[in-house]
Amino acid sequence: MLPRPVPIVRRRENLVFSNKFGELFDDEVEGPSGAPGNYLRWRWTNRGIVVVGRSPLGTLFISTYRYSPGLASLELPRGGWEGGETLQEAALREFAEESGYAGDKVVERGQLYPETGLIENAAQVVEVYVTDPDRLVPEPRAEVMESVAESVWLSDDDVLRRIADGTLQCSISIAAFTMCNLAH
Repeated sequence: MLPRPVPIVRRRENLVFSNKFGELFDDEVEGPSGAPGNYLRWRWTNRGIVVVGRSPLGTLFISTYRYSPGLASLELPRGGWEGGETLQEAALREFAEESGYAGDKVVERGQLYPETGLIENAAQVVEVYVTDPDRLVPEPRAEVMESVAESVWLSDDDVLRRIADGTLQCSISIAAFTMCNLAH
């Protein structure tokens, strides 16, 4: 059993910003030594989902421009569930929106926390199987503040090479890919 660290205790929750995507808190906390301090925390409005798309061609990655670091990032499709969606509906919609491909089968693989030092919510990891990589969705729905280039199917060896050489740096994509590969 792993040793259990002393928890940081929230003394007061201070909401400092909110919009339709989530809420930012600057909580007043008490550290392990009893000293007072503050901790930033983000809570997404909707549950997150990370989609590992698989086909006979490999695993699907998308080059996505990410505003915060100001760079193009090779990533797995991901996003948030919309109200009333099942896991399967959310996975197939998000996959189609970001990749343009129609998925066939959804397999739940578990949860990951994208950034445990800041983000409160976990993201659900799923595999979406594509039996026919030539079958595209008629008109994928583009999100206003997303900038994506064409998707690419990569073999497992290609993914590992890109992780090793630093061209694949998205931690949630690396973790979800690994989780799914270890499940096989």
